[in-house]
Amino acid sequence: MDSTEKHVRDCKWQIGDSRVDPTTLTIDGPTGGTCIEPMVMDVLLVLVAHAGTVVNRSDLIEAVWQTEFGGDERLTRAISLLRKALGDNHGVRRAIETVPKRGYRLIADVAPISEATDRRPDPGFVPDARSPGKQGGPVRWYAGIGASLAALAAVSLAWLSAAGPDAEPATGSEVRTVAAGRVEIGAFQTGSRDPAVQAMVHSMPANMTAILSEAGIETAAAGAARETHAEFRIRGQVQSEGETHRAFVEVFDTVDGVVVWSDTFERAGAEALNLANQVGASAAWIMRCSLGVRGSAIDAPSDAFRQYARFCGATREKAQMKNLPAFTEAILRLEPDRPTAMGLHAWAMAQQAMWDDFGTEADRTTRFNQASAMADDALERSPDNPYAHLAKAAVLSASDDQIGAIRSLETASRSSDAPAQAITTLAYQYRRVGRIADAQMLLARSLAIDPFDVYARTQFALMHSLRGNKSEAHRQFDRVARDNPDWWELYWRKLQVELFSGDAVAGLDYLERVVSRRSPIDDSILNCARAFSEARLAEIPDIAAFTAVCDGEVQADWRARMHAVLGDLDQASRRWASFPPIWTTLPWSSSIRRWKRSAKTSGSGRWLRNSGWSTIGSRQIAGPISAVTNGSIMTAGAGRG
Repeated sequence: MDSTEKHVRDCKWQIGDSRVDPTTLTIDGPTGGTCIEPMVMDVLLVLVAHAGTVVNRSDLIEAVWQTEFGGDERLTRAISLLRKALGDNHGVRRAIETVPKRGYRLIADVAPISEATDRRPDPGFVPDARSPGKQGGPVRWYAGIGASLAALAAVSLAWLSAAGPDAEPATGSEVRTVAAGRVEIGAFQTGSRDPAVQAMVHSMPANMTAILSEAGIETAAAGAARETHAEFRIRGQVQSEGETHRAFVEVFDTVDGVVVWSDTFERAGAEALNLANQVGASAAWIMRCSLGVRGSAIDAPSDAFRQYARFCGATREKAQMKNLPAFTEAILRLEPDRPTAMGLHAWAMAQQAMWDDFGTEADRTTRFNQASAMADDALERSPDNPYAHLAKAAVLSASDDQIGAIRSLETASRSSDAPAQAITTLAYQYRRVGRIADAQMLLARSLAIDPFDVYARTQFALMHSLRGNKSEAHRQFDRVARDNPDWWELYWRKLQVELFSGDAVAGLDYLERVVSRRSPIDDSILNCARAFSEARLAEIPDIAAFTAVCDGEVQADWRARMHAVLGDLDQASRRWASFPPIWTTLPWSSSIRRWKRSAKTSGSGRWLRNSGWSTIGSRQIAGPISAVTNGSIMTAGAGRG
């Protein structure tokens, strides 16, 4: 945003018969008051800055969303909402005119409102009864939700600040504090007249302050930017329509007004109780990740920080990983000589090449070579650069050099200021080769850096499960659900916990949740998990039908464990014989070898009968077989999953 548009944001405006307050995101128009989304307000402010002249659609999209994808639909929706708020009836345009094949022009009279004549409430207050949105009518609460939200507002601060049992894993150190990047927390606004909604919204700045502090990010009170030199400011609003509540939040640079990150959160019914925490947790994670990528480069331009945030957001969505190079290339253009930018782009290219649908094998090889070359260039300039080592590890892992990959990751994770991404990736590699305790310790360290990293916390829960502590695993899963209930991997890992040694019915429920969230897990693996759970529930499992579904792409250790749980020891033994040599180092390999010797000596059927497990089906495996199946399930970590 240039200086002219920043001035526009700082003023209140009379536009035709409407009064516009950018600070509270409200428009008092002919049809009443409306609270609009931050990006919609930004569209209006760009038009105000160029009142009377045509603003091209492409310029509007670039100014507000800085994207080439989906901008047209967003702009069309924004103009529609603005016209409704400004009383611009269809066919009689008095505010915003459409100029065919070009863009839009603000044609209403525009004038700033001076502070002396403005009698609107202070923007720190929740808007009064004149400002609820008209399009949704009165807010209709189902029984109990209003009281619950009021209770949430009253106890949320105490709950967030208390050192509850799941506040943090034991790590031996406090959360690492970010040296720079203080954030000013502005007031959140709402157009709702419901007292419970107003109470929740009024509590959001305090909740946000507590959450950011937990993440090690310094905060400042609203309006204190000059005294505290806050670098960023957070603001937002909540809209309610019936039982649906939608929160909009954005972070912008206090110097030039550029929005560096924004997002929308929507919850309905009882899930709205957790809306404030989800907004805060997501903002904390994005800021923590972005500030970590920036590191000591505190003079990086705000455009670069915006790209850091886009990169961090993409790493949280597995389906977006293949698009990472688009974000890291933008960072590299802004910081072409910075080793971290080079390392990030190298790592993104390596991640992209790992996808099955990435071109031909020759394309894949070329991409890996490009990633390796750029990582080498970054390491020449900065030998300890963690992101370059991450890239090298990805290339080595793709070529099945797991030992080399682990060494690169250990180098990346060695320093006291290593990024959480490097530590979490090393933990994943340790899990793959059976070093479960080491992986768990690394994940605890990663969560000390970023307590709102839902990927690391989900893996941390899985490690507890693999080591037999299911109660702690579920406690960590509950924390993930509190921070980000839409996180697809949450239900995938809960499914894994239940799949082999837990409740098969619960496993099927988690499986359906994984499918409903359009997870990137291959259909063949999901179908196998369903067939296995159904076989566990059957009085006499159909081994042949299960085998037909699970043969193929499903990893060997899963198939071995599944056959063992179902009592098909001969097939499980054959699966074990096909395991790669490195898997013989796993902690459960000795149990498998003892099981194989026993089955070979006495026959699998006789061994099964002697184990104390008298029927095949849904009963829990007992006796010696329990040491094999449950022991391997709870400690093994090999494979892709």
